[in-house]
Amino acid sequence: MQVTTRVRARWRLLGALFAALLLSGCASVAPPAPSAPGLPDGIRATIIQQRADVAVREVQVRIRNDRDEAITIGDVSLTDDRFDGTATRVVDRESSLAAGASVDVRVTLPRMNCEAEHEGTSTATLHLVLDGEEAVASAPIDDALDVLPGIHTRECLGEALADVAVIEPIEFVPSPSGVAARIRLQISPTGDGRAQIFSLQSTPLLTFDAENPSTEYPIDLEIAPDSEHTVLEIPLVPQRCDPHVVQEDKVGTVLTFDVEVGEVTGLITIPTPPEMKSEILTWVAQWCEFGG
Repeated sequence: MQVTTRVRARWRLLGALFAALLLSGCASVAPPAPSAPGLPDGIRATIIQQRADVAVREVQVRIRNDRDEAITIGDVSLTDDRFDGTATRVVDRESSLAAGASVDVRVTLPRMNCEAEHEGTSTATLHLVLDGEEAVASAPIDDALDVLPGIHTRECLGEALADVAVIEPIEFVPSPSGVAARIRLQISPTGDGRAQIFSLQSTPLLTFDAENPSTEYPIDLEIAPDSEHTVLEIPLVPQRCDPHVVQEDKVGTVLTFDVEVGEVTGLITIPTPPEMKSEILTWVAQWCEFGG
């Protein structure tokens, strides 16, 4: 009887040891934490925006590698209370970054969250390969040029204006060299709220009078709930006849208006439709007689 009891006790002990080994084996293959706070030593990230990024609503995350070895950068994203979603990398690819080098990774912005304050902090998440090991790191990102506060302010003012009236470029009428062309803008009140459109700003490509160039064209249109639809006709001439202006155009056909909605005053931007943009660039080349 005592022998049987001892055998049973030994089996219980062996069973417990076997279970412990199984548990320790499972723990040994558990995945590591998916991310670590802060960027690795020697890696810095900042936000910038080039002219070409404005119309397509993109910014760039400039990543600097001050480590002694090359790194690989995969997915890059930005999160921010001012975003209604996550800003994600435009091109799904990996970038090899040598020691001492920088790379600008473009990310597409989501719609702005206009309930949030204009000032805020963005967090960058980088998928990296360091010393042959994959890593995911997240940290607040520097925005020394206030790129995102400017975008948030401008786009949210634009949304507020759109609740009151819609500004739509509807027609471009080209002209012979030396004569001003015309762009027609339709202002369609929604019947809700009040606003004022003070002026249209010149662009690097376009101004309003060849003999007396100006930085703005006065509009001074007040919009009320009972306002009628309005069509504005704005004169346009090339800002200067330089082939590089057309060849390197980024924002020359983006229309910028000085407006007021409620008690908020500022600038909003409205890109011309792609077909109209092409018409304007062709007209500038003909007006300036590029190519003889």
